Amino acid sequence: MLLAASLFATTHVVLQSPTPRTDNEYLYTFDGSCDGAQCDSFCGDAVGTGPVTTLTPGPLTVRWRVAQSHPPYKFRISLNRVPLTDDNFDDPANLLGVHTGTQEYAYDTSHEVIIPETPACEHQPCTLQLYDLYYFVSCANVRIITPSSASVAPPPSRLPPPPPVSSPPVGPRRLAAAVLHNVPLCSSDRPGSASHRTLVIPVDAMAATTDADAAVWTKRLCCVFTWVELAAVSASHMTNYDSSTIAYSGTFQQIAAAAYRDICNMPMGESDCAGCPALPPSPPSPPPPSPPLPSPPSPSPSPSALSSSPPPSQDTAILGAASLIAGSGAASASARLVVGEESSRYWSGVRSSPDSRLEVAVGTSLEFRYNYAHDLWLLPGEKAYRECDFSAATQLAGLGQGGGQGTWPNLYEAVVDRPGVLLLACSVGISRSHCGQGQRIRVVVVPSPPASAPPPPPPPPPPPMPPPPPLLPPYAARKNADGYVTIGPAELKAKLDAGAFGAVVDVRRREEWDAGHIAGATLLASFNTAGFSAAGNSSPLPRPWPCRCFVPMSGCCLPHYLQPTRHLSSELATSSLPGLSAPFRTPRRRGAA
Repeated sequence: MLLAASLFATTHVVLQSPTPRTDNEYLYTFDGSCDGAQCDSFCGDAVGTGPVTTLTPGPLTVRWRVAQSHPPYKFRISLNRVPLTDDNFDDPANLLGVHTGTQEYAYDTSHEVIIPETPACEHQPCTLQLYDLYYFVSCANVRIITPSSASVAPPPSRLPPPPPVSSPPVGPRRLAAAVLHNVPLCSSDRPGSASHRTLVIPVDAMAATTDADAAVWTKRLCCVFTWVELAAVSASHMTNYDSSTIAYSGTFQQIAAAAYRDICNMPMGESDCAGCPALPPSPPSPPPPSPPLPSPPSPSPSPSALSSSPPPSQDTAILGAASLIAGSGAASASARLVVGEESSRYWSGVRSSPDSRLEVAVGTSLEFRYNYAHDLWLLPGEKAYRECDFSAATQLAGLGQGGGQGTWPNLYEAVVDRPGVLLLACSVGISRSHCGQGQRIRVVVVPSPPASAPPPPPPPPPPPMPPPPPLLPPYAARKNADGYVTIGPAELKAKLDAGAFGAVVDVRRREEWDAGHIAGATLLASFNTAGFSAAGNSSPLPRPWPCRCFVPMSGCCLPHYLQPTRHLSSELATSSLPGLSAPFRTPRRRGAA
């Protein structure tokens, strides 16, 4: 009987090896079943739960932790010989040894026992119980596999009574040291008429696999209703619902992964796989050496859909994994192409003939989206591609690739960086049936089209105009209150008669007009001073002579003598200036529209 947790105290003894059924710290009871030398049918947690340790007959060192010692400071180790039960631990035939501890408060200790050959515990686990004679227990699930090659004397029907503690325990003839492997126990059966598949894996296949990795794969297979058993056999096999078998070889992980792929390709297994969590990535195969680069083929078209055409010629390079830049390198792709259509389940639903091809340019990122029932391999040549031979292939992405989302939890993305041919296929299925049914693709990679020439640079801007000469101080002149020189008609006539005015000029800026000089003015026209004088005689000017030319609001002056007098008023038309009307236009008053 197991009391409620609130009645339990912190555990005072717990197994370290074999791995205990649970790390629960409440493993004792006051119902009387465990008291003194008796504890016949109590282990604290439900039978069949927790990890399973695989052993072979022979010596085994049992280790445990004493969290608090109690008199009489003794511990009993028993092995139940009936699978999936927790009873008969008090039977002397099930006794493996008795250990006398110390009176220290807490310590680690161990005891060596002999594991007998126990055929009944080969396929389903039995229970090893460690009992502190004070009433604390710790239990482990163990399977005992007898190597077929071992010559072992039949164990007696009952073990002899335990010897004194000072003497080593007596048991069957010693074999090689027992092998410890902790593999979770699976009890998952498929709803309906089918129960479960059984995958038998040789103990030797665990040599290159950690218990943690084996536990991950065992739990994944359990999710698809497949029980894993370690056995002293030379080859692995899986027994299916219909009693058919499939043979496997390799390490534990390779066998488990291959079995999982086959299950996912079975009619009932595909739906089972779809409901299971993501798998860890499969270890990639070492890439083969890359072949030499081919000579550049014809210019590249843009990525296109699958097309049927003759296979590439013999001299076209078959590309290896080194031609694919996966991961962060895909961000620099010049183009992107998803293999397959969403309506046909992307890579999961690609079906093509052996001669179909997909043509892309160097620098294109290829995306493969798929579910847990598929993978992606790179095949080394045309023969392997046509025969779906994966013996020398390189895995690019496994069943548990990850990186995707939703219906397509797996995503492989890589950029092709050289011309050639990629031969890609899925390895899942019995006898690689996915590949045989058309889940393969030949990708022909052609050089990128030459980049268009950049547009010519814009013409340089015209050189800046040289700055005008600096303003010079104004000429000495007589100025009235308005700041302008004033002369009367008689004086002006005298100057004209004397030929003082040889040209008419355009003052550049208003500042110069206002400053009263024409050092930087532009020569506009020469004129006949005699005629101008005659005009002045025949038609006296009604006001001081204006200096005004073409540029609006600028001044027009007579060089080297006369400063500007007034801006020309709109009332003074050029017709009143005989001899000057032709080359000039009518000016405006300052500020006039």
